[in-house]
Amino acid sequence: VANTAEVLRRLRRDQGLFGELAVGELEDLAELCSPFGFRKAEVLFARGEPASWFGVLLSGRASASLPHGGAGGGELRLGDHLPGEVVGASRAALWEKSHARAYTLRAEEDGCIAVISYDQLENVRRLQPGLHHAILRVVLGQLADACGSFFRGCPVSCSVRWPLGAFTERRLLDFFLKLRDEGKLFPGADYHTLLALSCRLRVTQWQARTSVLARGEPLAGALLVLDGKLTGFRDAGGGPSVWFGPGDCLGLESVLGGVRPCP
Repeated sequence: VANTAEVLRRLRRDQGLFGELAVGELEDLAELCSPFGFRKAEVLFARGEPASWFGVLLSGRASASLPHGGAGGGELRLGDHLPGEVVGASRAALWEKSHARAYTLRAEEDGCIAVISYDQLENVRRLQPGLHHAILRVVLGQLADACGSFFRGCPVSCSVRWPLGAFTERRLLDFFLKLRDEGKLFPGADYHTLLALSCRLRVTQWQARTSVLARGEPLAGALLVLDGKLTGFRDAGGGPSVWFGPGDCLGLESVLGGVRPCP
C-alpha cells in the first residue's frame, strides 16, 4: 500500500491523475487498491471474460488486441496502455451494456497495476460517495478523452502525448469568461455553454522555451492558448514567423480527419 500510494502521488504530480482528490482521499484510494504484479507476455485479461476489476497502470506496458480481428482471422493489435492510464474500466461507462471484456490485454513489459474490484467500487459508492464520485470522474474522463481513439474502451491509436495539468473546471471557466469578456474568444457564448466546454477539455502546461510541436510531425489534437505565448518558426534556425497568444487556436487541421502534418 505504501508503494502504491507513493506511485499514485507521483502520477498525480506529474500527470494530474486524481488531481481533484484531497491528500487523505488519495491515501484512501491507495488503501482500496491491491497491487497486481505481472510479467512480460502474461495475459492480464482476455476478451469475453467477465470484467470484475479495473485499475491504474503503475509501471510497465501492456498491449490491447482482438484475438481474431485481423486479416485472415489473425490477431489485430489495437494499441498500448502506459503508466498513469486506467485499464479495464469500460464496464463503468454508462453506455456500456456488457460486463464482458472487449479486448485482450497482454503485458509487453514487467509491471504493476493498482487494482480495484467493481464490488469494492460499489461499497465505496454507498459508504464514501464523494470518493466514489471523484474516482468515476477520472475513469469516465479518460474514457471520454479517448473517444476519438478508442472503441468500447479499446485503444486504436496514440493518445495525446502532452503532459496534462491539474486544472479544475472552475479555473478553466474563469479563463473562458475572461477571454469572452475581452472579445478574444467565444463572443456571445453564455455561461452554461462555457461551463459545458470547461468540463470537456484537458489542460497541458509547458515551461518557457519548451518545444510543443515540430514542423512535419502528425498533429494529435488542437490547442487553445489560455495564457502565455507560443512562437512559430517556419524554418529551422530562422526567425519567428507567427505568434499565438491567449484566445488563439492552433492545430485545428487535426479535426479535419486523416493524418495532418504540423505546418
